[in-house]
Amino acid sequence: ESTTATTTTLDRYRIAFNYFQQAADKNDALSWHALSKFYEGYYDTEDEIVVPASFGKAVMCLKKAEDLGYAPYVTWTVNQMLVSHQILVPSSIWQTCTIETKR
Repeated sequence: ESTTATTTTLDRYRIAFNYFQQAADKNDALSWHALSKFYEGYYDTEDEIVVPASFGKAVMCLKKAEDLGYAPYVTWTVNQMLVSHQILVPSSIWQTCTIETKR
């Protein structure tokens, strides 16, 4: 009689997190962006946490992704994160920012 290991959703998310970390260590911009989602708690449930949520780490990952050329979506994501965490930034600050797209 054979037994098969049951992989839970949480296990799969943790495996994915580890793969994204390995790719990010090789300067993969999309992996940095994916890691930010994990640190936002995007894949957590009420009783299962993939990695401890950290707004600071999420923003750091997005900035790293931007530095590696993933700018267009990162800018939108940072805005959305600020809103979702109810950090209010006066519109005058956003209006004076110049956003450059790396290609």
